[in-house]
Amino acid sequence: MTQVEASAQQGVLLRRAHELLESIGQPVAEGLLLQHLFGVTECTSTAKNPIWLTLLRKALSSSSLFEIFEQADEQSWALSAWRSTHRTLAEVEFVVLDTETTGLRPGSHRVIEVAGIRIKGGEVIGSFQSLLNPGTRLPAFIVQFTGISQDMVNTAPKAAEILPDFLQFIDGAILVGHNIGFDIGFLGYEARLLGYDFPIDGLDTIPLARRFLPGLRRFKLEKVAEHLKIPAANRHRALGDARVTAAVFIKLLALAQEQGISTLGHLRRRLQLPVAWNGDITQAATTKQIEQLRSDGRISAQSATLRPTGNLFLNPAWKRDFPALPGVYLMKDVNGQVIYVGKAKCLKDRLASYYSQPLGYTRKMDGLLQNVKEIETRVLGSELEALLVESQLIKELQPAYNVQLRNYELYPF
Repeated sequence: MTQVEASAQQGVLLRRAHELLESIGQPVAEGLLLQHLFGVTECTSTAKNPIWLTLLRKALSSSSLFEIFEQADEQSWALSAWRSTHRTLAEVEFVVLDTETTGLRPGSHRVIEVAGIRIKGGEVIGSFQSLLNPGTRLPAFIVQFTGISQDMVNTAPKAAEILPDFLQFIDGAILVGHNIGFDIGFLGYEARLLGYDFPIDGLDTIPLARRFLPGLRRFKLEKVAEHLKIPAANRHRALGDARVTAAVFIKLLALAQEQGISTLGHLRRRLQLPVAWNGDITQAATTKQIEQLRSDGRISAQSATLRPTGNLFLNPAWKRDFPALPGVYLMKDVNGQVIYVGKAKCLKDRLASYYSQPLGYTRKMDGLLQNVKEIETRVLGSELEALLVESQLIKELQPAYNVQLRNYELYPF
């Protein structure tokens, strides 16, 4: 296993731990973390699982996102960000970031520009911008879309020269972005290549706009900015988009404060509540917290066994292009090699099922989903034709995971 692959696997582990802690909203005992992350069933005593416990502590202690929370009966872990939940929104520093990339998939595609706007108390207190040399040719549509030319990136610094400065720029701040998962995905990949940690969460202005702009129906950045009467300049360049997003975020924070949301903790809690929720944020408890906490205040057995799904690995943007027709699909790795071929009477439904596939049950299925970097679909005339073409492609291409997952293709889609 290469260093990048090992780092990527640890990144998945940290995201799963972060997801559990974020949804529970309180420190979680190590025994329950072992059960959630590794499927260890004998969690009543961590002493019974010294190897898994060592792996857990090594992973969580390697990231500044987590910190130990001492309890009388058992050691627990908490999110470091919780220390700032009681700080007022005026006291917290935010960095609104944006990237331009060569495509949609981290790994297959690379960052070519990064920018950030640092905010405190509704005022801009700093900015950062740089082009990056991706070491590859820019697709023509990216040049047209962004205005960034091949000559511009050829003379730009590499990520190794820029990323340390950008990490210093965002240090101590809460990240913000419009569809921030896209930007974090790319910057996290670039950071892992260089052996750095990168934050795995932040505040997204899309769900914020859904909650504080109830009259709006479309939430693309230009639509939100237009609704708030914010002029949009230099669009589809990282600094231009970051400036627009920062102006949007400042106005959304003001609307939140008008609703009695005064702290970072209140804001995060509002994001976990339904869009149409209305009430006193200090008295609100999220549905997840109600479901996952027992009457004695500990985590319920059901929540302890929650597992992440294929959404961790698969690009959500692909879903838009899956046809609701019969055909075959080819899953490809980072090198474009076909690693799995499948058939479906409805490609859209079959491929959507991979996004909800629970992780942690079979290493082979986890391995397939982790390695998929592209999904090609081929529409055919019928389910029977799809069956025949699938058989031909498997014989021709010999995809690695068709052999390993031969008994898995039983879905009635």
